[in-house]
Amino acid sequence: MNPGAFQKSRKDFLLAQKVAYAQGVAGGFMRDCVADIQRRYFKRYPIDYPHEQEPTPEMTLGVNDDAPDPEHPVPDSTIMAEDEYKLAEEAFQKRRKAVAYRKEVCT
Repeated sequence: MNPGAFQKSRKDFLLAQKVAYAQGVAGGFMRDCVADIQRRYFKRYPIDYPHEQEPTPEMTLGVNDDAPDPEHPVPDSTIMAEDEYKLAEEAFQKRRKAVAYRKEVCT
């Protein structure tokens, strides 16, 4: 049996969102509610953080849900060397696909 990616504190976090989700569904703002849950999830479990690794208590206690999310700039080929741009673009696309996949799993 595959336990999936949502284990330990990840699972606990998502289970704690059930009431907010139910309120979102009942109130007609489910999409906004899911987007907010996902935003807060990624603050605690960044996309580059391994699934099999639990964050330390200090990491999760330091999360500020009201802080703006960090920007991840699109690589710019006009200011980078060709090989540097290629690596940056590959990393950017890999991250983008990982975010899309994890969001899809949650909806």
